[in-house]
Amino acid sequence: MRKTALLLTAIVIIYSTGITSADTITAPPAAITPGWNMMSIPAVPSSVGTNPPGFPPDVLDELVGGGTGLDGRLTRWEASTQSSIGWDSTTPETMAYFGSLLLGDGYWLYVDPAATLPITYSGITSNDSVDMFISLPQAGWNLIGYPYTTPTPITDYPCFSGTPYAWESVKITDGLTTKSLYDASQYGAGWICSIALWWDSAHRSSRDLGVTDDYSYSESMIAWHGYWVRTFKDNLGLILEAPNP
Repeated sequence: MRKTALLLTAIVIIYSTGITSADTITAPPAAITPGWNMMSIPAVPSSVGTNPPGFPPDVLDELVGGGTGLDGRLTRWEASTQSSIGWDSTTPETMAYFGSLLLGDGYWLYVDPAATLPITYSGITSNDSVDMFISLPQAGWNLIGYPYTTPTPITDYPCFSGTPYAWESVKITDGLTTKSLYDASQYGAGWICSIALWWDSAHRSSRDLGVTDDYSYSESMIAWHGYWVRTFKDNLGLILEAPNP
């Protein structure tokens, strides 16, 4: 039987069971590069820092290149207000509103040119065997993250190392009905735009992600990456089936 879990539930399960050992998670060179990156975390950190909550503490110095922290370097998107929230350790209310880094969320991250790369941290990959639900709470833009460790990017996009995870295989639900991405898109119910946007860190360029009929730059999602998704209906959710059930 397949396992399906909400993102937060999946994280709680991973932390509470203690049955899974941590692995070394290393970002491929093309995934995180100096400058701005639209990224996600592919595995739950086995130990978490407080600046910000949920951030792998062992990679902070690698990212900032000897700087003072992630202030102004880390931003997430609040779908309910359609606005961005930047990490600011000097403002407690901002820190509380920013929240923890979660699987399925996308982030903008600035990596200092002097940073030590690639990023490596200790993480738990049980999520690779769990179906994931990513909430799209309000019509408009949503910045999501790909919540699995494979496939990983290599420099020559759009070729990826590992089995590609087809965007077209994602399902969409409104809580009552579940549709294929294609049927939920402008080709069917009109709940969601089938074309998502991502940032190619290796080539410093915006790319599109789509289904076969879109003739987009890519048709597969990649580990470590975030994606802008446009919806036209409130209270939707993406369902991604585990790549290693």
